[in-house]
Amino acid sequence: MDTTKGLGRVSRGSRVSIVGDDMNRERRIEHANALVGCIASCGRRFLDGDPVARIYCDNRGHPWFVDGYTQKHIYLYYPRWGGQQGFSQGGTLRELVNQLKEWIIGNRAFVSRGVFQHWGYGADMQIVLDEAVRLGILGDDSGN
Repeated sequence: MDTTKGLGRVSRGSRVSIVGDDMNRERRIEHANALVGCIASCGRRFLDGDPVARIYCDNRGHPWFVDGYTQKHIYLYYPRWGGQQGFSQGGTLRELVNQLKEWIIGNRAFVSRGVFQHWGYGADMQIVLDEAVRLGILGDDSGN
């Protein structure tokens, strides 16, 4: 399997929030970065910076996160990457980035709404949730 453009592995029995199983890694990265941009543009503007935080994959297909504030490149392939220097956000956003990483590399479907709670985003939280559903990152409430 080509690791730079792999489709990832999602079991047929798992709840998949993307349109089919054929969304490739590059497309998932585009969608994840669009969600990061949405988060950075409303509410308390988490993940904002100059430029905004982003995720990319190196030539081996391994995911990296560029922090919006520190502009440091953080290698996400380790299961416990959060201790690395350069991540300027808190634990809830670290978990969001970790779940995006898992969704990008195809290890599991992104279905947890828990990381979207307790942000203090007020009404803007619905904007973020709607964008996550629109991008196929989060399933909608109807179970689709």
